[in-house]
Amino acid sequence: MSDRRLVQAVLALLFALALGMGGVLTNAAPAAQTGTLQNPGFEDPFVPFQDDTTRMVANGWSAWHVPQREGDEGFRNLKPEYQPASADNPDRILAGENAQQYFSFFATHTGGLYQQVPMVSGSTATFSAFIYIWSTRFNDPDRSEDPGRVQVQVGIDPQGGTDGESERIVWSTPLEYYDQYREVSVTVPDVGSRITVFVRTSFDQPQKNTVYVDEARLVVQQPAQPTASATATTTNTPVPSVTPQPTQTTAAPTVLPSPTPGSFSFPTPTQEVDPNQTEQPLPSPTPATNVEFPAQVMYTVVAGDTVGALAARFNSTVEAIIAANGLNSDALIYVGQELIIPVRSAAPTAVPTSVPGPTQAAPTAVQPTPIGILPTSTPIGIINGDTSSGFTVYTVQRGDTLSRIAAQYNINLQTLVQLNGILNPNLIQVGQQLRVPGSAQPQATPTPQVQPTARPSTPRTHVVQRGENLFRISLRYGVPVATLASLNGILNANLVYVGQVIMLP
Repeated sequence: MSDRRLVQAVLALLFALALGMGGVLTNAAPAAQTGTLQNPGFEDPFVPFQDDTTRMVANGWSAWHVPQREGDEGFRNLKPEYQPASADNPDRILAGENAQQYFSFFATHTGGLYQQVPMVSGSTATFSAFIYIWSTRFNDPDRSEDPGRVQVQVGIDPQGGTDGESERIVWSTPLEYYDQYREVSVTVPDVGSRITVFVRTSFDQPQKNTVYVDEARLVVQQPAQPTASATATTTNTPVPSVTPQPTQTTAAPTVLPSPTPGSFSFPTPTQEVDPNQTEQPLPSPTPATNVEFPAQVMYTVVAGDTVGALAARFNSTVEAIIAANGLNSDALIYVGQELIIPVRSAAPTAVPTSVPGPTQAAPTAVQPTPIGILPTSTPIGIINGDTSSGFTVYTVQRGDTLSRIAAQYNINLQTLVQLNGILNPNLIQVGQQLRVPGSAQPQATPTPQVQPTARPSTPRTHVVQRGENLFRISLRYGVPVATLASLNGILNANLVYVGQVIMLP
C-alpha cells in the first residue's frame, strides 16, 4: 500500500506542476478541439512569434513568409512586421477588441498567418477570414493610392503541413482589392487527421503594404456515418451582424496570374481603379467620327495622365476622346496605352496663356509633342527648350541624384518622382531622360565672383532611438519618407539602426 500511495503522490505532484505551467503563453494552439480554430477573432494576448518582438502575433496563430532569395531586389520578399491592430489603427477592427495587423514598409512580402487544427479524417473543411488591404505611397489612411498590386488568398493544407510554399496547399482564387474588409474562403474535401489553414498576401510593388485580418471561421462537415446522415457544424464565433460588404470568392473583382512571387505583370493605372470592377482587356481605338474634330493625334499614355488633362492639352474634349477610343464612362486609361486624340486640325496650336490684344502678335503655331514619347537626341546634361507640351526633358549626368535635380530646378522631389513614374528615387542612370515641368528653370551657375547661398554649417539631424523606424521619424518631423530615404541614401526604408544619424531637410 505504501508503494501505491507513493506513486499516487508523484502523479498528483506532476499534475499540479502541469496546471501551474498552463498560464505560459505561446503561439501554438494547445489542446485544440477537433475541427475548432483557436482565437478566431484575433483577440489578446499577442505574443512574440519565435521570440521576435517585431512579430507580435495573436495567441494560437503563427507567422510565415517567403524569405528573400539571392538575386531578389533589395525591397523584395522582406519579413513583414506583425502587431495588434488596436496599437495604431483601432478603426481597422471588424469585431471584438482586436484584429491582427502585419505590414511591409516600402517593401514587398509574400506571407501571412497559419494555424494547425486536428480533424476527423475524411471531413470537408471550409476556411474563411475577413481581410482588409491598405497599400499606398502616400499618407491618406482611408485611400490606397498607387497601390502595391496585391494578391489575397486563404488556403488549406489537407495534411497539416506548415510550409507556406507547399504544393499540397489548396488556395482560393487570388483577389485584388483595397480599403475594405472582404471575406475570402476556400473549401477542401476529404482532409486528413490534421489540417493547416493559411492566410496569404503577396505584393509586387514596394509601397506601404499593410494587411488586417479578423473574424476567421472554420466550418466542418464530417464524413457520413453508417447509421446517421452527415451534419454540418460551425465551430467558431458567429460572423458579426453588420459587415462591410463581404463577398463570395466566386465574385472575384480581378483574376490575377498564378501566385508565384515576383512574377507579376500588371498595367499601372493612372486613375483609381474600382476594386469591384473585373479587369477587362484594353479596347482597341476606333477612328474619330465627330465632325468638330476632323483630325487625329496618336498619343502614348504616361504616368500622371488623365483624359481631362489630355483634352485640355490638345484642345479637344473628354467626350471626343472617350468616343474615339471606346473608353468607359469613368475614362480609365493605363500607362503605355495608345490613344487617338481627336483635334480640330492636323497641326493644332498650343493654347496661348493670354488673348492677344490689337497690338499683340498672334501666337505662333507649334506642333505639340506628346509627353509620352521622349526625344532621344538630347545631349547629356542639356535641357530641351521646347515647352509646347508643358514639359522639358533633362538627361541625367554622372553624379546626379534625383534630389539634386529637383533642387536644381526648384521643384518638389515627389513631383519629379510621380511625373516620371519612378519607383525607387535612389535609382537613376546616366543617360536616363526625365520630364521637368516646362516652367522650371535651372538655377544659374554661380560665377567665381559670386558666393553661393550660405547654408547652415551643421545640418539638422536625428539620431535613431530604440523602437524607431523611418516612418515614425518622418511623422515626427513632417518630412515624407521618400525624402528622408533619398537624402540619406537609404535603399531599404525598413532598415535603420539604433545610433544611425538621419539628416533632415
